[in-house]
Amino acid sequence: SQSQQNNDDRATKSVVIALGGNAIKKPSDTGTAEDMLRNVEHATAQILNLYKTDPNTRYQLCITHGNGPQVGALFLQNQMCVEHGIPALPLTFCGAMTKGYIGYMLQQCLYNQLQSDNELSARSDIKGAVTVINQVGVSMHDAAFQNPSKPIGKFYTQSEADKLATEHSYTMMEDSGRGYRITVGSPTPLKIMELDAIRHLLCSSHIVVCAGGGGVPVIMDDDAQQNKLYGMDAVIDKDLTTVLLASELQADTVVIATDGDGIWVNYGNPDGYKLDTVEVSELERLYTSGVWDKYTGSMKPKITAVLKFVKETGGDAII
Repeated sequence: SQSQQNNDDRATKSVVIALGGNAIKKPSDTGTAEDMLRNVEHATAQILNLYKTDPNTRYQLCITHGNGPQVGALFLQNQMCVEHGIPALPLTFCGAMTKGYIGYMLQQCLYNQLQSDNELSARSDIKGAVTVINQVGVSMHDAAFQNPSKPIGKFYTQSEADKLATEHSYTMMEDSGRGYRITVGSPTPLKIMELDAIRHLLCSSHIVVCAGGGGVPVIMDDDAQQNKLYGMDAVIDKDLTTVLLASELQADTVVIATDGDGIWVNYGNPDGYKLDTVEVSELERLYTSGVWDKYTGSMKPKITAVLKFVKETGGDAII
């Protein structure tokens, strides 16, 4: 919850940090377990520095993460197993599986770093880290299911993308000048299904890893009497789920970490420049001018997310 007092007289600050899928697997990596663990270890070391910036503050920390490279790779691995008689799992299962193993890596790195740091291990506001494989409610009528826009997996050349589209009926999209990727539906997140459990863990001084890959997308049965959930083959934008989660938790600050060095206007052009501190009105003006329209798979959803969070809560957002 928003800054408040605890019985030890320290203010409590709630922070939600989102790691991009490319922070876990860098574009130059092959995607081995060793690569990902090394990247996660670097990321968690930076995150834990938060606790050292202000010893007089108790932190409630949520970590969300992307899984685009990972879910895309696992989805293709599943397709390749079919020729060996092993049924391919649907995308929603692949998403849940990647959320599990990325959460495992984050938990392990956080545990090891906490144990090796006397200052951090002595803090009363860190009892450990836990991962919640949470579901996120979406509408079955969301237009995103008919208009795929979320890139997943590796980058392909145009000829490779054309072949995949022809042979497997995949929707392929050019992603920010870096190549072509498989593209799936990305519905709007509406409800964090396990919100109460996440809130309870945070209040119990656990670092919570959740909303991985935007959460597992599920729809409610139309029959309210049954009240059942059904998984949907889609990938929710993790930044939109992150700000939904942060808003529900009444977080003070949202941090969206990227593999870039900040928000650029006219990136790559001679007149390009990087934003530092910016007010909502200026960011909205730039957003509506269309400077990020071609970055639908990268920067644009981040801008959408932070604008939504700051306008709805009055909190701070950092990219």
